[in-house]
Amino acid sequence: MDAIDCLEYLLGVGRPITRDQFESLDKRLARIESAYRLQNSILVERASTITMLENINEPRVAEHLGSMAAFGPGLPTISLAPEDSLNEKWCKPSYEMNIIQQQLWVLETMTAVAEVIDIPGQEATAEWDALQAKIQSHLQSDPESPLYFVFGGISNLRASGLAWRQRLFAARLALRVARHRTEFEKLPERLEVTLDEDLSEIPASLFDKTPPRYIVNGDAFTIEYSTPSSSRHTSIFRTIDVFSGSALH
Repeated sequence: MDAIDCLEYLLGVGRPITRDQFESLDKRLARIESAYRLQNSILVERASTITMLENINEPRVAEHLGSMAAFGPGLPTISLAPEDSLNEKWCKPSYEMNIIQQQLWVLETMTAVAEVIDIPGQEATAEWDALQAKIQSHLQSDPESPLYFVFGGISNLRASGLAWRQRLFAARLALRVARHRTEFEKLPERLEVTLDEDLSEIPASLFDKTPPRYIVNGDAFTIEYSTPSSSRHTSIFRTIDVFSGSALH
């Protein structure tokens, strides 16, 4: 049972939470939140992509890209020669300079992606959207480029990462509300009274920097963060509802 499942169970059944349970769950939730910071993953992918371009003639690389092309409609088709090499345009010695140019583009673009992907707020969102438009324009200029497989689905990464981190913020706040209820046999009137040295301030929304909504209704409470209505991640685990037993939905 992972940290979120444990919290869901404790909140759903309304059991008192012990000090050991609180400390263990809070540490695990904090670690999970850190894991959804994506900058390091992007930098690793940058190195991998540059290496892939460097070895574009290798049969294993061609075979891998060819198998990716079969995943579904909407992806470009890489034509494989009988000797399992990529489309001959990519394999010709004359295309070597283009590969170097692509590597430089990957270095520049994925560095920019890494710099903004974890940054919250609307200004970072505008910067991210401009970067995605630049990426799509580059890909459309060469539909047969294997870079389609790297950048084709990157546009949703930032919103997904921020939404999941926000889910963990709500979970850590809910854990403190549960601790307060155990100690005082009632729900707190404000989230501020539940804070401690490990969470000394209420995290704001990573999308628009607004505070979460905390609503008490009898024995139930709700913690909800705003998520842009245009995001496909609007329903990703942003509410905690104790009364219904659905701790995260």
